[in-house]
Amino acid sequence: ILRRRRGKQRRVETATRRHTLTCTANLQKKRQPARVFIDKDSCSSNTYETMPKICDLIAEKAKAGEDWVSYEFFPPRTEQGVKNLVARFERMKQARQPLFCDMTWGAGGSTSELTMDLTLKMKAMGLEPNMHLTCTNVERKDVVKALQTCKDNDVRNIVALRGDPPHGQEKWEATEGGFECALDLVKFIRREHGDYFC
Repeated sequence: ILRRRRGKQRRVETATRRHTLTCTANLQKKRQPARVFIDKDSCSSNTYETMPKICDLIAEKAKAGEDWVSYEFFPPRTEQGVKNLVARFERMKQARQPLFCDMTWGAGGSTSELTMDLTLKMKAMGLEPNMHLTCTNVERKDVVKALQTCKDNDVRNIVALRGDPPHGQEKWEATEGGFECALDLVKFIRREHGDYFC
């Protein structure tokens, strides 16, 4: 951007800052949200038509020129917090009708079981879950179990991540018998389940 000041030109550089929000809204029609990165070609399948993939849901909204909202939830640290969150699922669903809801796995895999439990509760209440799955402190057998549980309950949308180091540990280290990075996890999911998950 060029601006003239006191007879001289000076260049004004502008920058934008990206914000990560707990609740992400697509506020402008026909605009894809920055937080969602999906390869549409890699998850186009008609094999499981009754269980939608997020890429298909977003494509439908974009085609119709409609706005949409998604939520991201973090598993609470206390039992009461879990009860409060579950009680709010229905109210949040009715208030904004989110297209899908992310459920995080927790730093260092600290909330893996709770993440699964809350994901299934969302699914049972009619919300479309997008469950996070990380490599941190997770053995291969745990991943196998988590994926099978998702498949048994019609949960198709997975966010495969390497994950953060456990609390108090600066350097990330692979779990013995686990995965080195998100790419390894994705390759394993594809090899074991084909294009079921997206």
